Parts: sequence; C-alpha cells; structure tokens
Amino acid sequence: MTIPYLRDISLKIRSSFDIKRKNGDFIGSFATYGYLKDPNNKNKLIVDEVASKVVKEIFKYKLCGLSADKIAKKLNENGILSPMEYKKSIGLNFNTGFKKRAKCIWSAKAIFRILENPIYIGTLEQNKVTTPNHKIKKIINVPKEERIIVENNHQPIIEKDIFENVQRLMLLDTRIAPNKEQLYLLSGIINCLECGSNLVRKNNGTKDKPYIYYICNNAKNKKGCVGANIKENILENIIFEVIKSHINSIINLEKIINIINNLPYTTREIKKFNKMINTKKEELLKYKNIKLKIYEDLKSGLLTQEEYREFVDLYTNRIKENESLILKFEKEIKILLDKSSPNQLWIQHFKKYKNIQKLDREIVVNLIEKIEVNKNKVINIHFKYKDELALK
Repeated sequence: MTIPYLRDISLKIRSSFDIKRKNGDFIGSFATYGYLKDPNNKNKLIVDEVASKVVKEIFKYKLCGLSADKIAKKLNENGILSPMEYKKSIGLNFNTGFKKRAKCIWSAKAIFRILENPIYIGTLEQNKVTTPNHKIKKIINVPKEERIIVENNHQPIIEKDIFENVQRLMLLDTRIAPNKEQLYLLSGIINCLECGSNLVRKNNGTKDKPYIYYICNNAKNKKGCVGANIKENILENIIFEVIKSHINSIINLEKIINIINNLPYTTREIKKFNKMINTKKEELLKYKNIKLKIYEDLKSGLLTQEEYREFVDLYTNRIKENESLILKFEKEIKILLDKSSPNQLWIQHFKKYKNIQKLDREIVVNLIEKIEVNKNKVINIHFKYKDELALK
C-alpha cells in the first residue's frame, strides 16, 4: 500500500471515530469499571450492578475522610477484586499497562482514576490520548479543551454534587491524623478570616492532658497575621449546634414548600426554556414554509429534481431537529414544575441528616462550603446551596 493511501485510511478512521464519540458512542475495547457494554448495542454503557456498588463505596469513603491509599487498603482487606481482576472474573480478556504483579490489587492510583472520572456522573469523556499520525505510534495526552465530552450520556452512578464535592476535597490541603485512617474533622475546610490562610490543628498540652486548638497557619509561622485561634471542642460544639439549627429550618414542611415555589433558579430556568421553545417554534414554522416553497419551485421548473431532493432533505432534517429540541425543552420545564430537578434536590442533602447526633467528616464536607474564624473568635459558617436557599 502507498503512504498517501495509508494516510487517507488513517484519517478516515479517525474521522469515523470522532463522529461516534460526538454522538455519545463509547468506542473503548472494555467498559469503564462500574459499567458494562449494552449487549444490544456495544457502543452504549449500562450500569454494572456489582461493580457500581464498589464505586459508590469508594466515593463514600472519600467523603468520610479516607485517603486514596487507605481506601485501596480497605478494599484489598475486604477481598474486593480490583478492576482488572473483576473484568477477568466476568470473562473479559482484559490486560492493562498498570499491571505489575501476577494478581492485580487495588492501588491509590486506581482509586484516584475512579474518583476523578466524570463517567460516573453520566459524562462520557473520550479522545483523551492519541498518536501524532499513522506512522508514529507514540501515545500523547490530548489537552482537556480538545477532548470530546458528551454530558448526560448514560445512567450515572454518582450524584453530580457528590462528584463535585469529592473533586473539591481532593484539591484541599489536608493531612491524615497520626495513627488514624481518616482526616481530622475540619481539615482543609477552616480558614482564618484575617488573612485567608488555613487554620491548623495543634496540641499545646500533653498526650495525657491534651489542649487541642486551631490556629492560623500564618500566625503560627509568624508571617504577619494577627491570627485566629480557637479551642477545638468550642469550635466543634458551635458548628454542631449551627448545623442542627440550619437543618431544622430547612426540613420544616411549610418552609420547604415556600422555598421550592419561590426558587429563583426555577423561575429563571422556566423563562429561559420558554424563550428557547418560542424561538424554535418560529424556526420550525419558517422551515415548513420554505419546504412548501421548494415544492412550488420544483413544479414551476426553477429547481431540478436533484436540487429539490437536496433541499427537501436539508429542511426535513432541520424540522426534525427543531421538533426534537422543543420536546426536550418542554420536558425540562416539566421536570422543574415537578420539583424533581437536580438543582432542587439539595434539600434532601440536609434532610438526611435531620437526626444528627454528632459531627463527622461526611456531614461537614457534605453540608459546609467553608468555615472562617477571626481574631475575636467570631465564626462564619458558609453552608452549601446558599443560592438555592435565597428567596426572591
């Protein structure tokens, strides 16, 4: 075969793959852990009921403060098969470049790959790596902005807000408590209101008689901040009482109904969708009129049969696209009016902690965006979903 021919074949194959990716078709050899290929359509993903439970556990462990290394260790201790071994166990002839031993076990890297993968919220991200051309087989990473990403492509395993929460946690400057598996309760969440630096946990007492407090990192290192400083038990007690109060105000039935009915988000979104529906209806009418005119032009001899066919196909497709979009926008409005929009399900995140007995890491990271303390020990607690809570 000639080189130009091989190059053309390579370009056509790449182009064909890109079209499939943009259509939301999964073109990998094996489904990502947590999913299976649909037996009726190998390019579609369906949830693997067994592996998806492990994925959910991994995200829950992370929210509870476990590091990737500790999560991997816990899975191995519990006899949970690693992704590679699991694929083998269900009969897939699977190999990976990550394999280093006869039996592959869970590792911190494997946990990070799961925690960072948006596939678990229904987003299909493909074309992550490529080769320069058909002659050079070296694999290179594709920049994020050049990847092909299709949102809401398949059934999610993890809720979007949980996924985003985990991404935020992985960016925090946190550390594991000595001789413990989990992070300190407030690690990475509490800041000095004076300078913005993290507050760090210190023991100014002894092992037998501890005196635990939080202090501004800049003040501790004498970097010019007057510094926040507060005892751990006082801070945690205040946070606990404020969270209970906040939850009680939200789960009040009348208040919930009032909040939902007056959410600025709902009003804005319905107006936006109605505007788009009206625009698409205008376009739909225009295309239908053009299609009628095309037929008249054919009858009068202004168009050939071939030209007529081309124009009919073009505007038939445009009509179908607009009808499809109108149905989609109307469905979105129905979801909003049914109060089942993901943007309004935030209430459930507070309601599930209504019987809170004590603070734990999961409650703190799920409900609180950040905590600030100033030099006078005044505490500001910034809860999540404050925009949704704000009434018009």
